[in-house]
Order: sequence, then C-alpha cells, then structure tokens
Amino acid sequence: MTHEFSASHMNTTARSLKYRFGEFELDVGAYELRRGADRLRLARQPMDLLLLLLERRNELVSHEEIANGLWGANVFIDVEAGIRTAILKIRRVLCDSSDSPRLLETVPGKGYRLIAPIELMTQPPSEAPRAVWAAPEPYSDTPRHNLPAELTSFVGRRKELLDLHGVFGSSRLLSLTGAGGVGKTRLAIRLARDFLNEFSDGVWLVDLGSLSAPDLLAQTIATALGIREGPQRSARDALVNSLRDRELLLVLDTCEHLLSACAELLEALLRSAPGLRILATSREALGVPGETVRRVPSLSLPETLPSVRLDALEQSDATQLFLERARAVDAAFTLALDNAEIVVRICRHLDGIPLAIELAASRINVLSPAQIAARLQDRFRLLNRRRADGRSATANARGNRGLELSAPIGSRAAAAQSPVGIPGRVDARRCRVRVRR
Repeated sequence: MTHEFSASHMNTTARSLKYRFGEFELDVGAYELRRGADRLRLARQPMDLLLLLLERRNELVSHEEIANGLWGANVFIDVEAGIRTAILKIRRVLCDSSDSPRLLETVPGKGYRLIAPIELMTQPPSEAPRAVWAAPEPYSDTPRHNLPAELTSFVGRRKELLDLHGVFGSSRLLSLTGAGGVGKTRLAIRLARDFLNEFSDGVWLVDLGSLSAPDLLAQTIATALGIREGPQRSARDALVNSLRDRELLLVLDTCEHLLSACAELLEALLRSAPGLRILATSREALGVPGETVRRVPSLSLPETLPSVRLDALEQSDATQLFLERARAVDAAFTLALDNAEIVVRICRHLDGIPLAIELAASRINVLSPAQIAARLQDRFRLLNRRRADGRSATANARGNRGLELSAPIGSRAAAAQSPVGIPGRVDARRCRVRVRR
C-alpha cells in the first residue's frame, strides 16, 4: 500500500534528508533508523508514523491525519488500536516513556507531537539512496511471507476483522477457534495479510493438518521458516535460537490434534523470542499462558421471507457467499422472487457454515436451488446421528449435508463415508476426488 503522506518523499530533496534527534538518526532515503552505528528495527507502519511526526515536528498530528496516512479506505481495522500499537512500538525503540516523555508527547483525545529538538540534514542527490519506501537492503531480495494467494473473494467477516485487529495489537498469541468448516483458516490468512508490513522478518504460515506425529512439530515449523537443525542441536533448539532476535508473525493452522505439543512448544518460543507473535487456528484453545481466544462464528444468516426485501437478503454474509460462489459456476444466476425463499432455506439449513454453503452453491450449474434444498431436507436426519464414541455428530452432519449434494440422491453411502480428516473437519481436497455425481 502507498501511504498518502509518503508521496511527499518522492522528490530528490526528500530522498536526501536525514533527521537527527537525541541519540537517534533517521535516514529517509535508506528508510532506516539508527542509534550511533546500530540499525534499529522498526516495522513499516510505526516507521511511516515516525516519518510523519518528523515531517510535522513540534506540531500536533491528529488521530484522523495519522489514520489517513497509515491505512487505506478498504482496510478493516480498529484505527485507534492500530495507532496505539504503532506509537507503543516507536516509544519502545526510542526508549521513551508516555508518563515522562523526552521525545514523543501524547495529547489526550487529540493526537501526538514530537517534542525533541530535531536537526535536519541533507546529502548530495548523487549519494542519496534510490527510494524511500524500499525495504532495508538486507531484506529486499528475501521473501517476507508464504501466505497463499486468494483464489476466491473474501466474503463478510467485517465485524470479526475489526475486533481481531484490536485484539492482536495487545496479544502475542491469538487463537481462532470454532467448528470445522466455519472459516478459521481463511480468516486467519486474511488477518495475517493485513499485518504483512508490521514484521521485519515476515509472516509465515505452517499447515499442521497433515502432521500426525507431535514429536515432529518443531521440525515442521523450522522447515517452513527455513531454519535447519544441526548435528549438535535439535530442531527445537534451532527454533529457539533463531527466533530469539527476530520480529516475526507465525501462523499455525489446524492445531487441534496436537494441542499438548503446540502448547508446550509455543510457550517456550514466546518466552525466548520477544519479537515473535503467533496466530493459531484450532477447534479448541491451546491453553498457553497469555493466550487470547476468539471463537469464529458462522456467517450471519438471512431472515426468513416474506418480512425481508430481496436487496436486504444480499446483505447477509451467508446469502452473499452463496450468490458469489453460485455465480462463479453460473454467471446468470440471480436472487429473484422465485428462488429467494429457497436460497434462504439452504443457508439456514447449513447454519451459515462457509464450507457447506460453498459446496452447495458449486452445484448450482447442475441442480436447481429447489433440488439442492430437497437433498438437504432428505439428509436432515444426520443431525441426530451419534458417533461410535458417543459424541454428537452435529458438526460432522452439517459439513456432510453440503457434501451430499455432490452425490446422487440414492447414494447415501457416499454421504455417510464422506472423507473427514478430523472429526467435524471436512477435507475438501479429498472430497473432490471421492464424492462424485
């Protein structure tokens, strides 16, 4: 993202600027903060905010001006929490205190002001670095994340993202919990993507879904981070030593079958690596001291007709998801008076679970909404089925109700044997292979 106030840095004069305040020096062209000969690490948003404050030195910079400079209109974020987090990081690296500030002053309810004496220096254009917004040279050729590209649109979750942005600013371990298919992974990746510029050593996703041996957890994470164990040190020791001085976001997906191993390792990593943040997805909390837990709810459901207008129905996250995925396979599909009630019924029968809704909508090119609803109704008995271990199969059934749409009505065995990785968690990749129409 190109921040608004960064545009003023584009000319040659700005690229050659250096600000000196106290024992610190900020080289605008190199996008680098130093104390003497030591380079200090500061993530992109706090660095951009510090630049803005230096440009407006001795002036009050309002919360609104900061928000306009740091975030675009399409980023869902708790602005106040984001500003507080950026200010906290600036104060930490400058060793400044909010109670007795030497450099950065808070004006309660209004904004912030740099109060330190500032010396402005310039250097000849020929000596100035190439671009102010370039990442520091050691990181310029190194990938800073391994998050997958989004192949389909991200629907809904505005309220959840606003909440999570605020929470993540004050928590080093955030766990997203919820039933299988509810969208924990997708939400975690979207949240992590919003923080790409906050961590100088990157954002790294580790999928634990296929890992069955807890003793390989440390090795799996180390491999994803490019950290190698040696003959004299284990993967765990290599992780601890390598992460100790790094500023990094680790995203661990599907932790529920490795709870004890994850809890023990993550607690050790968080204690030894102060710059590490962890975002985890799991069907239940990890139980690590300091963990913040947020349960991911189903998508918002539409009201039943006839009390709601057609245009209001499309505002429901569940309905919107169904329509977008249906239009992906049938561009002519629309919500109309003759099918709106049926689409509402489908979304409500599937309890707003994203994976089930997506699977149902993907059949719209071969089945009418009425046919899809009929199949769901025929399988409603699955909700009362009990598993062999005595636990309720409700979550399993909700996922399977979407999967059954991929099989002929008479093929109940296909629905009953729908591939499931973890109880209640649908393995969509295997579904496409084994469940056929």
